[in-house]
Amino acid sequence: MGKQYSGIYRMEYETLGQRLTARDRISQSRIRAAERRLSVNAPPALRDYYQIAGNETRFNAAFNRLLPPEEWVVERGRLVFMEENQAVVLWGVPTIRPDAEDPAVFQGVNGPQIKWYREQPRCSTFLCVMLHWQAAFGGGMPVSATALASVALRRILKHNWRFVGEVNRMQAFSKPGKSVCHLKWDNGWRVFAGAVNQKKMDEIARELTLTWGDPV
Repeated sequence: MGKQYSGIYRMEYETLGQRLTARDRISQSRIRAAERRLSVNAPPALRDYYQIAGNETRFNAAFNRLLPPEEWVVERGRLVFMEENQAVVLWGVPTIRPDAEDPAVFQGVNGPQIKWYREQPRCSTFLCVMLHWQAAFGGGMPVSATALASVALRRILKHNWRFVGEVNRMQAFSKPGKSVCHLKWDNGWRVFAGAVNQKKMDEIARELTLTWGDPV
């Protein structure tokens, strides 16, 4: 059953203009060593991601950082696999359901005692959305930009773009070679976009009637 996750992740990478290779994989032996060290089992949705893209760095370390298995830790019943760029926030999956194929992802606010909040019901969706956030906001794609956009734009995106998923009220959408993340920002609703080249970025602006370069 795990193969279905590999296919999902591979498709997301190809949409963002990157074809994964053997060099991007992390071996099963490294994952199993981390599982033995922590006495946990990584869920298939997470394990599959590592097995095809765990060594990839263009997206996985663009802003937030996917942790290598050697840096996995267990904090209050969560297997931590990703950290925010300043380690203020962590992300993990529960260790209490070792049989779960695609468990929820929880966000943990770092501090003397980490407080966990459920952020996405499915690990596979979280990883796909985060990949697009890394592409658009983190600069993982060759061209990235941002613009103010009304909340009404979400309806247009849902109708004309492929919906990737939602994490913490941010919704991600894609077309071949294009990524758009729509969310509420400090100064209003905003789009962060990534594209494989400037031509496709210009196409996003025309299609969605956006003006790139609004101050963040």
